[in-house]
Amino acid sequence: LDPALFERPKRGFVLPFDGGLVGTMSQNSELLTKALEAARSGKGMMDDALVKQTAERLPGDRCMELFVGTKAILDTVQGFMAMMGGGGDMQTPEQLAPIGIGMSTLGGGAQARVHVPLDVIKTFVEMGKQMEPKDGDMQGDDDMKGDAKPKF
Repeated sequence: LDPALFERPKRGFVLPFDGGLVGTMSQNSELLTKALEAARSGKGMMDDALVKQTAERLPGDRCMELFVGTKAILDTVQGFMAMMGGGGDMQTPEQLAPIGIGMSTLGGGAQARVHVPLDVIKTFVEMGKQMEPKDGDMQGDDDMKGDAKPKF
C-alpha cells in the first residue's frame, strides 16, 4: 500500500502560544498572523458585544470554542437564491449574534454545548415563512389528485 494514502491532508495552522494554541482552519498565513496579533493584544473577537453575548452561554473553563457568523452565511444564501430565481428579497438584520460551540473537559469527562441565539432562530423562522409558496405559485403535488398522470 502507498503510505501517502494514510497521510492526513494539511487543513490549517496550529501554533503554541502563551500556554495554549492559536490555530486557523485554512492554510492562510495572513489569517494566522491576525490571529496571533489578536492573541497577543488581547483584543480579538471577545471585544464584540454579540460574541460576548453568545460566549456567556457556553460552558465555563472551555478548552475549545467556535463561533459561526450567521449574517454573512445568510447574505450569501440570499444572493444564491436570487441567482436561482427565488427569494433574494428577504432582509437579514444588520446585527446578528453568532452561533457558539464550546467544550469543557473538567471532571474526567467532556461537555459540549451549542448555543443558537434567539435572534438567529427568529431570523431562520422568518426566512422560512418568506420562502413558503404564495397563492398562484407552484404547490407541488396538487396536480396529482384523482386519476391525473405524472407529468415528466
